[in-house]
Amino acid sequence: WEQTDSDCDCDVARPLALAEQYLTRESGSSGGQRDRGAMAASPAAPQQSGAANRRRAVVFDLGGVVLGSPLAGIAEYEARTGVPAGFVNVAIVARGKAGAFQRLERGELGLKDFYREFREELARPENVDRYVAYLQRKGRKVPANLPESFDIDTETLFGHMMEKASTIDPLMCHALFVLRGLGFSVAALTNNWQLDSNSGDSSNTDKLRAYFDDIIESSVVGLRKPDKRLYQLTCDRLGVAAADVAFLDDIGLNLKSARDFGWSTVQVTIGKTAEALRELAQIIDVDPNVLVPDPAQVCDECVKLSFPAGAAGGTIVIDLYGWAYNPLVMFLHGGGQTRHSWGRTAQTFAERGYCAITVDMKGHGESYWDDRVGISPLERYLVPGFAKDLEALGEALKLDQRLNGFALVGASLGGLSILATQSLKDKARALVLVDITPRMELKGVKRVTSWMRETLKSGFASLEDAAEAVASYNPRADRGPQTAASLDGLRKNLRQRVDGRWIWHYDPKFVHDQEILESDLALAERRILEHASGTTTPCLLVRGGETDLVSEEGAQAFVQAMPDARYVNVDKAAHMVVGDRNDAFAFETLAFLQKHLSAGAPPPPPQAPSAARL
Repeated sequence: WEQTDSDCDCDVARPLALAEQYLTRESGSSGGQRDRGAMAASPAAPQQSGAANRRRAVVFDLGGVVLGSPLAGIAEYEARTGVPAGFVNVAIVARGKAGAFQRLERGELGLKDFYREFREELARPENVDRYVAYLQRKGRKVPANLPESFDIDTETLFGHMMEKASTIDPLMCHALFVLRGLGFSVAALTNNWQLDSNSGDSSNTDKLRAYFDDIIESSVVGLRKPDKRLYQLTCDRLGVAAADVAFLDDIGLNLKSARDFGWSTVQVTIGKTAEALRELAQIIDVDPNVLVPDPAQVCDECVKLSFPAGAAGGTIVIDLYGWAYNPLVMFLHGGGQTRHSWGRTAQTFAERGYCAITVDMKGHGESYWDDRVGISPLERYLVPGFAKDLEALGEALKLDQRLNGFALVGASLGGLSILATQSLKDKARALVLVDITPRMELKGVKRVTSWMRETLKSGFASLEDAAEAVASYNPRADRGPQTAASLDGLRKNLRQRVDGRWIWHYDPKFVHDQEILESDLALAERRILEHASGTTTPCLLVRGGETDLVSEEGAQAFVQAMPDARYVNVDKAAHMVVGDRNDAFAFETLAFLQKHLSAGAPPPPPQAPSAARL
């Protein structure tokens, strides 16, 4: 880091060395300069397999870290207008706390007054003298024929800065999502300014709120980096100690002050996002491949995350396939299944440009089991209880704040839970419901629940026996011969009892609660129909052509009850449509979703700007 005057606290600009960095970067430069004093000894950060022993937080600057750098806009303006490189930065630094820029970022000036005062400040002749002195002190060549002063169009200058700061780094956004799912508190700490006409702020925070637990803005709180009081405020808002914080910024002065305060730091340099994130991974003791996945594997290899999103205070476990910044599709399994039943489908959607999230609903897989005493089955393992959890998960994932939207896909119980949500279904761009209608066929319901009860009680002697039982129950599924890989996939849906036998991975109380549903299907039908008729989100109903739970007439009645719905039959598939005909299901669902939720794309390889492009 460099600083022009020892009594100056301005961190918005690094002087000439930084300006030149944007114009002529050496290809071998380092991606991040990490504080070599490691974070104070503490238990390991939350990993994929368990909770942390104490809270940890990661704090990100926005401009130059998550967003493009406004400093690149300054460098661009200087290059285009003939202002010597670094002049604006040196002039800003020289003004200290009383400068117009500093006052703007503390919320003390509006833009109109700022443009005028900033232009007057930059036009002062002493700025040229300071600039020459700075170059001489650094042993740099002084440009010939410098004028006595510069008249800089500050509105145009700010236009360049805002343009550069409007781009979002997709790899950073992916890491932000993952960090929250690993149990870290994630915050943004930005020096910014408020725009006129209620049009937001310079940091584009409205575009980014889905990725942060908190966003601390200098223009709102009246403090700006590198003021250590702002770092203390950040700790207070996150509820962590200074030693528990890792901080990413692109300004050396901000990082030095943060290190002095007790934070561990990573300096982010333009075009080197992956390197900076790997430095961060070392500090917080996380596998770097989790934060910076291999683009060739990101769609096939999932990352297990968890969120404290259970309505009863429990934790919901999810798998993430693909890039987290892409439009999100959440997959919810049927009763007695786990998130792994959606694995192949999620891979397909990730390959098509979606962020695919598969969920273990409560009482299933690795999500929490509802052990509350004395509660009604409606609150525990019937649809209303699952719907509350789904609403809570939507809030934890900040789905309604994702600018590129989200869709919900639910099979059987998962689909019924979607319909029963109070608001989440209305915020989604589209819904896909698999083999459900208000009028469920009693014979089919009893067949499913009877098989679940029988296999839960008896279990299976081996994984091979479990595979045979599934094949006998559902002979339509094309699972191919048993292999080590197929048995390993089945293992994810089972758990082993103390006696060595294998049983399905769900809470036995779930099966018991379903007896209430069987006893009054008419009541269930009325509730489902009520939820369906009030759902205006575009909806696709996918029915297994050979299902014994949903009749053709029932599907038609269901679609007619919904304001904007259509349905398709998948031939040679029963109730477990995805397992029976995953290819056909994915084809129909993708064709529908692409009309309502445009797919994203993989991130471009990071590039440093060159003098020619600027």
